[in-house]
Amino acid sequence: MKKAAYILVFLIAFGASYFLLPYFKDIENPHNRYVYAAANASIEKTEIDPADNTFVERITTDSGTEEIEYIVLRRPDDFEKYLLNGVVEVYYLEHTNLNYILAADIDFNGKPSARLDVTAREIGKSALATFNGVFNGNGYKIKNVAIKEGIFGTVGTNATVKKLIIDASCSVSNVALTNTNNGLISQVKNYAKVITTAARPSTAVGIAVTNGGTVTLSYNAGTISGTSGIVETNNGTVSVCSNEGTVLGTTSYAGGIVAINNAEITECINSGEVGSKNSAYAGGIVAYSKGGTVKDSDNTDDAVIMGYAAVGGIAGNFYGTIENCKNYGLVKAVQKGDIDSYAGGIAGKADSAVETSLITGCKNTAVIIGQNADGILGNVEDIKDKNLPVKLTSNQNDGRLNGRTEFTLKLDSFLTSYKLVIIAVIAVIVVAAIISIIVDRVNAVKNRRTEIDTMLYNL
Repeated sequence: MKKAAYILVFLIAFGASYFLLPYFKDIENPHNRYVYAAANASIEKTEIDPADNTFVERITTDSGTEEIEYIVLRRPDDFEKYLLNGVVEVYYLEHTNLNYILAADIDFNGKPSARLDVTAREIGKSALATFNGVFNGNGYKIKNVAIKEGIFGTVGTNATVKKLIIDASCSVSNVALTNTNNGLISQVKNYAKVITTAARPSTAVGIAVTNGGTVTLSYNAGTISGTSGIVETNNGTVSVCSNEGTVLGTTSYAGGIVAINNAEITECINSGEVGSKNSAYAGGIVAYSKGGTVKDSDNTDDAVIMGYAAVGGIAGNFYGTIENCKNYGLVKAVQKGDIDSYAGGIAGKADSAVETSLITGCKNTAVIIGQNADGILGNVEDIKDKNLPVKLTSNQNDGRLNGRTEFTLKLDSFLTSYKLVIIAVIAVIVVAAIISIIVDRVNAVKNRRTEIDTMLYNL
């Protein structure tokens, strides 16, 4: 009787683990603490004497000491004096080769202007201007102003914009900081919501529309109605950047950090929700990496990545290299018409027809949902079937596909393949166990009756 009971307990435990295991939440979530801390660190302010109109910053490097002489900006009037060309509703840089440092928050709210309509205070529309100096925000904020197409038109090859905060009180169209960066952007933070416009219906980004230089140690927390949190098209380097804002993905591309990557993304982290049912390509770090490299970057478990064609925790669609990246956030590829949908813990789809691609040293721990779903690469079956030039090495998936772990998916496949045999075996075991219990019970009753009869006989 005990053996039969043990068999029943085993069968119950097996069934419970099979159906309940996929619903236990993975508690592992080792965020990239260095990147998060670096990109989100408070910016140290340099104290400047209120009486000074200029300030000299001394920067020591391996090659010696560099001195940068700044013009000090404290008020909106200072912007108008140095950074305004006098055309109504348009700010752009008049003194493009000078250096500027903020000594206070620049709050445009309610400040009258002889050169600008106070009801339409706008920074930007500055595609004609290339800034070639150093703009040091010094940890201060730009507040209460409409920014149209960036504060800067173009950040030049030798230019630097650093330590600037764009406050949530600003209303931003298309991009908060610059249309084009060919220089260095460092420690710039955007907290403002960024929207698209009728003139540029597919562009809304936190820091730069196009990057041909370096964007580093920068951060977005604003809601982005368009493409990406930091850079839309990257032709340079994006490093140690973080996005916590929601990227709504109202266009085909939605990336937490970058929309289209043609170069290098390294040590970046996304914890914002990215994409929607209207996003063809959506990725926690990049929507579409075209021959570039994405490495040492994480998508956290606070993030949810959604799209319909190619959706990935790190990259939506890609060719090139993805190295040492980790995904902890839910990835979901929704069905849209007859379009095939691919969802991957690391990449939704490898555009393998273009060139040899590589995913190496990556890890997924999250739930991956889609018509074609895989813990690492969404279209992995196509790659195998067609023998395409995509290499997957040293990767690990501890997540669940369509709500199931790889173990339970394999088990499910086995159970499906041998369903009738398994059902028959289980039925035989159950019937045998029940018969065994009944026989044991009958024998127990007979033995008890024999004992009673013996006792009565002895009396």
